[in-house]
Amino acid sequence: MSLVDGSNLPMFINLVGGTTKDPISASGCSAAGCAHAVDCPAALQVKAGGRVVGCESPCGVFGTDQYCCRGAWAPRDKCRPDQWPVDYAALFKKAEPYAYSYADDDATSTFTSKGEAGYRITFGVR
Repeated sequence: MSLVDGSNLPMFINLVGGTTKDPISASGCSAAGCAHAVDCPAALQVKAGGRVVGCESPCGVFGTDQYCCRGAWAPRDKCRPDQWPVDYAALFKKAEPYAYSYADDDATSTFTSKGEAGYRITFGVR
């Protein structure tokens, strides 16, 4: 699951079947926290009809190489949200701790399943 390009609705994915223990509970929680809407700062807000309808990524809004993890910031060890002018990735990670929050967020966002498995996708929060 990815929030790399932004978010407009919390969601989570559960494993159905297979032999791997699902790290995400049926209510969207993991050891790192539970899914909820992104607390979107004004700079990233997408509005329609005078209300906030989504939260765009800093790459989409500002388009800089640093926020987009390209150019000099393309190597994984150089793409570090904690060194961005504002660590917007932390806002996305707080809302959905197991989702990609920026281009190279593999360490906490990649899950695999052994055996045949299906998936249940839940949009919104319970």
